[in-house]
Parts: sequence; C-alpha cells; structure tokens
Amino acid sequence: MNRKRLYTIFLIILLLIILFLKCSVVDDKTKLNMSSPAEITEDTGAAQETFEELVTKKYLDGARDKKLNKLLMIRDEGISKRVNKSTTDQEAIYKLLDYFNNLNLTVGTSSSSYSFQDNELNYIIWFENTTEFESIQIETNSDNELFTYIIFHLISEDKEKKIITHERDYVIERYTLVNGSIDYDFLEEIFDSMEENH
Repeated sequence: MNRKRLYTIFLIILLLIILFLKCSVVDDKTKLNMSSPAEITEDTGAAQETFEELVTKKYLDGARDKKLNKLLMIRDEGISKRVNKSTTDQEAIYKLLDYFNNLNLTVGTSSSSYSFQDNELNYIIWFENTTEFESIQIETNSDNELFTYIIFHLISEDKEKKIITHERDYVIERYTLVNGSIDYDFLEEIFDSMEENH
C-alpha cells in the first residue's frame, strides 16, 4: 500500500474515532485528557487566553516536527452533505492558523452539551504534519464554541529488547469564544480556495 493510501485510511479511522467519542460516554477520561460535561460546566471562572496560547503552543511544545505542511477541511452540513478539501499551500495554512491563533477563548465553559445536528453547518479542520502524522484538529460546534484535538506521535525505545514503539497521544479540549463568534464567511473563503478530494 502506498503512503498516500495509508494516510487516507489513518484520517478516516481518526474521524470515526472522534465521531465515536462524541456519540458515547468515555469511561476513562484521563486516558484521553478529556473533561466530562459536568467538569466543563463547573469551570466557569476560567481566565481567557488566546488559541495560540492554549492550543498552538501546546502542539509546538510536544510535536516531533513543528512544521504544519497540509491543511484538510471538511465542510459538513449533515451526513449526506459532506465535502472535504485539502491544500499544501503554506499561505493558506498559516492564514487560517493565524485567524484561530487570535481568537480569545475560555476553557470548557459551555453549559450546553455537544450535539451533532444534521443540516447544521460545521467545519472539521486539520493542520497536519504529514511526516510525523501529528496535527491540530478543530471542530466548530456552534457560532462560539470549538473542540480541539492535538495529536502527537510518540516513539519509545527498549534498547535491551531492541523494540521501538510508535503510539499516538491525544489532547482533547472544548473552548468557548469570549467575544464575538466564529467567522464562517472567512472559513468558507479558505475552503473555496482549496481543491476537493475525491
């Protein structure tokens, strides 16, 4: 199997895992570093920080390769209306990342539970490093809420047994915009500039 096909399979599996996590209760929350809705609603006094401080810096601190060289966006208006596009254009990648980096957020302050509504416009956005298969994923949930998933590639080596182990580590958080709302027109502009995947 070629590398591109393996990568596509990995992304599909990752998307299915994420959808599964949204639709079911995760018993072992500490394993995924994910807060439960009850923990989220209790943390209403959280200080605001930028996306860059809360997400991008965390990715850069833990990533094996810091460069984000691919952008994948899925425009989702329900299961039957899903279109995905991608680009390796650095200008588009960092233009969109800059937009998110400047958003002021609070951690897990929403009292509403996540719902995946059919016919509701959502975006799933991956900023990826295709060498290490590490990424920052963002899902828009409403006009002022996002979920983020940071995926790290961990490598450990047992020199005695001569075994190298590759694992993925996930950091999952929910954020609420402090002021304003997600600029869906801007997301659409970036999305329209990209090529559709078939």
